[in-house]
Amino acid sequence: KGEKGAGKSKSETKVYVSALPFSVDEEAIKKVFEECGEVESVNMPRNEEGKGKGIAFIEFKDKNSIVAALKKEGSKFGGRTIHVNMAVLREDQNNTNDKGKGKGSQGKRSEEPGQAKQTFGDSSDDDEGPPAKGAKGS
Repeated sequence: KGEKGAGKSKSETKVYVSALPFSVDEEAIKKVFEECGEVESVNMPRNEEGKGKGIAFIEFKDKNSIVAALKKEGSKFGGRTIHVNMAVLREDQNNTNDKGKGKGSQGKRSEEPGQAKQTFGDSSDDDEGPPAKGAKGS
């Protein structure tokens, strides 16, 4: 991926910041996090209306800046308590050996394999259906 990223993984120099005010822009974030070290880039996902989603990915020039940035965990930014964590690249997430909590192709299983879970729509107790509104029992 070129010489720019040679020798370092992008996830080693990037933090994920959440609980940001929705009105904040990249410049304000950069200004606050430049105290930690040289900011290479700020990526702030936005919604369809162009407003921030309250999260940002901040990439620094070096790993030492990450230590300082992580110390901002729980600090106030624009009247909100922000959370700062190491960013995990999607490739890094996919290369784990953990199975996760997904149900796979089997889906949620009933108590006994091969038996379908009974719902109100397939109840065989009575074929009359629910009593009509206002109907009194006999």
